[in-house]
Amino acid sequence: MPLYMDIHRNISGTPHELADAHHVDLATQDQYNVKYLRWWFNDELKSVYCLVEAPNTDAAIKVHQNGHGLVADEIIPVEVGAVNDLIGPDEHGPAVREDPPGTISADTAFRTIVFTDLEDSTPMTERLGDDAYVELLRTHDDLMANCLEANGGLHVKHTGDGLMASFVSVAKASNA
Repeated sequence: MPLYMDIHRNISGTPHELADAHHVDLATQDQYNVKYLRWWFNDELKSVYCLVEAPNTDAAIKVHQNGHGLVADEIIPVEVGAVNDLIGPDEHGPAVREDPPGTISADTAFRTIVFTDLEDSTPMTERLGDDAYVELLRTHDDLMANCLEANGGLHVKHTGDGLMASFVSVAKASNA
């Protein structure tokens, strides 16, 4: 079934009131063949983000409409692999999973993406030789692993002569 992220902007209400609205979604979702998996609340942005499996966006909208009336401002399709790679696991398990009852997350579910790249890697390999270049790449990877760990970054994938990482904020990505 397709996976979507719905985005609610300019939300008023306490995290507990929003959790109650999410519980209404859970009670209503089966009527529309929808499954709300996770939700996040960002108090600073006054926004709520819901990760939902649904046959289409209309079904996801109907759950909110008929449950509590807090309809999303935007619904975007997302890829399961991308969600797990970019958001990563938390203390409850992988990103694409159901939240335990009563969970309130302050995570926005949006990420800052960072790419690293060893510039002119082909000429550099020719100049240094294969063994020295591999050692340089290993040093790069070790340094980046330490930066990611120190700043809460998530290694998404290796790009050959660099890597792709995600961070929960621009500030944390800038510190890396």
